[in-house]
Order: sequence, then structure tokens, then C-alpha cells
Amino acid sequence: QGELALTLGERLEALEKRMGESLAASTKQAGDTFVSITERLGVIDAAQKNISELSTHVVSLKAIFSDKQARGAVAQDQMEAIVAEHLAPDQYEFQATLSNGKRPDCAIRIPNVAARIVVDSKFPLEAFEALRVAETDEQRKAAMVFVRDSMAKHVKDIKEKYLIPGEVQTPAIMFVPSDSIYAELHAGFPETLRRARQDQVVIVSPHVFMLVIGTIQSLM
Repeated sequence: QGELALTLGERLEALEKRMGESLAASTKQAGDTFVSITERLGVIDAAQKNISELSTHVVSLKAIFSDKQARGAVAQDQMEAIVAEHLAPDQYEFQATLSNGKRPDCAIRIPNVAARIVVDSKFPLEAFEALRVAETDEQRKAAMVFVRDSMAKHVKDIKEKYLIPGEVQTPAIMFVPSDSIYAELHAGFPETLRRARQDQVVIVSPHVFMLVIGTIQSLM
């Protein structure tokens, strides 16, 4: 069990590092592409109807993500879909109850190992929304502090609520429902990620989470 936990931790850390570097590069490329497309759309009058329709969808999406409960449900649904697609029903449990009464969003069982792997999908997106809309240097600095403080608190909550020796495997998993936010974490907050790993919490995006599930399957 100790070797399994060590191997899983090492693989998760390696996956997180590789995907972080790859996503940071992909995000920059996607950003450049988006700017180019936006400039071209500005001179195409015929695209106005499509842009108006797109605006309706954007407003709808913004309304969903402005509500904390709805946002949490979207993240949890995304995480649950990945787990249910890749693992057998007897290999996981959503909203499992631990011995201390706490309920992680998902607990993954490993055959012949008592301790389970817990997944938390309640990621603090408010802080990253503040960072996204920041317009001045002062606003951006304040938003970055907000991100660091929110992440530190959430990592602490996961550690204190779920990491029960002998009952829960380390590291625990924090699910981030956006690859672009995950890339932003690696690009702008490497110290936050390092401290999370020290606290036995690994942060994953949807794509990294699928790789983690694949790693768990191979270890099984």
C-alpha cells in the first residue's frame, strides 16, 4: 500500500508538471489565434447576426457562473462524467461519507487497498473571475492575492477534512473544471501549486484528471 501511494503520488506530480507546461503553451497559442479571429470578424458585416446569437449564449453562461451553487454543480457534473466514463461502478462512490462525517465529491476505490483516493470539485473560481476582469495593475495585484489566499484556504480545507491516515490515500485530488485556469495556475502561481503538493493535494484539470484515472487503472 505504501509503494502504491508513493508510485501514484510520483506519477500524478509528473503528469501535473507536463500538462501544466503543455497547457501554458497551448493557451498562449489559442489566445493569439483568438485575437486574430476577432480582428477579422470586426470587418465582416455579415457576421453580425452570428455574433448576436453568440452573445446570447455568453450571457447565459455568465449567468450560470455568477451563481456559486450552479457553478459548483457544473464542476461536479464534469468530474462525475469523467469518473463514470472510465471506471467501473464498484470502483468509485460519489458523495461518500468518511469516518469523520465529511463527504468528498468522489472516493475512488483501489482493489485490495483499504484507503481510497478522494476528489474535491469545489474549486474557488471567484478568485480567477476577479483576475480575469481586472483592468488596472492594482486590480490585478489584488486579484492575485485573492487567488493565492483562496487556493491556500481550499487546499487546507481538503487536507483537514479528507486526509485521514489509513482511510484516505495521499495525495488528494482538487479538480479544476477548466484547462485554461489550470494553465494560468502553472504560469502565474507555481508557488501555490508547490505548497499544495507539500500538503498532499494535487490539482488537476479535466484533461489531466483523465490521465490520472488512466494511471489509477494501470496501477490496478
